[in-house]
Amino acid sequence: MRLPNTSTGGQRPPLHRNLQQVSSAKAKEMAQAAEDLASRMAVTLEEFQRRKEESDHIHDLLITRVEKAAERILILEYRITEMENDFEANQSELKFLRIQLQALEAQCAQYIPRNEDPELTESILNWKVDWEDIDRRSKARRKKCKMSLSVSNMSDSQTVVDGS
Repeated sequence: MRLPNTSTGGQRPPLHRNLQQVSSAKAKEMAQAAEDLASRMAVTLEEFQRRKEESDHIHDLLITRVEKAAERILILEYRITEMENDFEANQSELKFLRIQLQALEAQCAQYIPRNEDPELTESILNWKVDWEDIDRRSKARRKKCKMSLSVSNMSDSQTVVDGS
């Protein structure tokens, strides 16, 4: 029986060459896969950068809108305050005019008896009725306005608490 040839000189170099060929082929394949992965990652990175730029642009637009809305709210709050002050001044002036009219009635009562001039008496009564009607409507509007403001304030506070 003959033993296989165990000399290292004849068989090793061809096996080593095969390993080098496989290794170089494998290395080329891995290098190609790495290049493909790098190019796909570069494309993905570009897409993410575009999305970030778009997101930043949308964010800037929303910030601008919010700032404009906040500015508008401040202007409207200022106008509301002005209108409330004007309203209070008008109410005060109307009360003053009413008191003046009552004073005139009292002063004229001694000179013009109530039943002597029916047209004047009717005009005064009509004015009083009109005044009461205006006063009643004004009070109803104020009451309605205060109720709607309190309801909206309650819903605003609930929105903040609920986060909805």
